[in-house]
Amino acid sequence: MGTESRRQELMKLCGLCDEALRELETAACAGESREDYEERIGLAAAMKQAGFSAEEIRAYFGGQSRSVRRALLAARRWALVQEIRERETALARVDYLLYQEERNG
Repeated sequence: MGTESRRQELMKLCGLCDEALRELETAACAGESREDYEERIGLAAAMKQAGFSAEEIRAYFGGQSRSVRRALLAARRWALVQEIRERETALARVDYLLYQEERNG
């Protein structure tokens, strides 16, 4: 498969425009001629969807050790857990307000 057709297929498969794919290629250090091009782009896209910044994605693919990559992933996971907890607290408050509204009729 030629380089351009690889890019076109990835853009179609992932629903990416050319600019978004280029950003992922840069962040994932994924030159189109790399053997693991599709894998790197897929991982970078998943990271982007999980809220990683381009800088964090570059750090992940930038030749870091496995322990550094795992620490980066663990830090994002912890941040997401904290965000979920905060949203759950807000939801509980809204539920309480709805309960109060129903009770006071």
